[in-house]
Amino acid sequence: MQLLNSAVNYTEKSINGCALLLTRKVKVPGNTVLSCVEWNLNTNFLASGGSGGLLKVIKLTQEDAKGGSVMNMPVNQALEGHSGTVLCAAWNEMHQKLTTSDSNGLIIVWSLHNETWYEEMINNRNKSVVVGMAWNHDGRKIAIAYQDGQVIVGTMDGNRIWNKDLSGNIATCEWSPDGNLLLFGMGDGEVHTYDSQGNFVQNLHMVALESVELETALASSFNSPSVSIHLLIY
Repeated sequence: MQLLNSAVNYTEKSINGCALLLTRKVKVPGNTVLSCVEWNLNTNFLASGGSGGLLKVIKLTQEDAKGGSVMNMPVNQALEGHSGTVLCAAWNEMHQKLTTSDSNGLIIVWSLHNETWYEEMINNRNKSVVVGMAWNHDGRKIAIAYQDGQVIVGTMDGNRIWNKDLSGNIATCEWSPDGNLLLFGMGDGEVHTYDSQGNFVQNLHMVALESVELETALASSFNSPSVSIHLLIY
């Protein structure tokens, strides 16, 4: 109450600026547990995946209205195709495609047509779970990393360019901004770097791990099925 009273006593000259964060809640069915959320910056599409094969794609638009802005959802589509928990989603923002994978190892590529998403192609290696998917900078290549160490790099049309076994458990993968390097976060905390043709380059020196025991850092993350591990490269 004291804080509110103080705020009321401010004059107009005391306030230099004011910013409001507008949010909108998006509901998911019943007891569904969300596992991944991915944002398409170019088109404002938001994909969310979870248990029971849940995969929803919504589009958010902000329109000016009397008294402020209104957040609308012109697209709110449930995509059907997965039966297991949807664990990974990756946007191809250059060519407006969405790639998703579930706990059964099923990968689906979705394409946009007239503001509606359609299944374009599917793939299932039937051996391991996908832990990371990433499109390169121009959207022409996708890297798919499986937990058992298998890596597949393919084209936008579904053709395989190369595949490799990294001989270890992979936690995540990401392209460098220029698309010349692929980085893989491993289950033991190391980060391995390969070129775009699958040739090993080096192991990255991880300064952040020097002050923490590796086993302690990994115990509460990699071994927990509810935690996702990501690489962000700037």
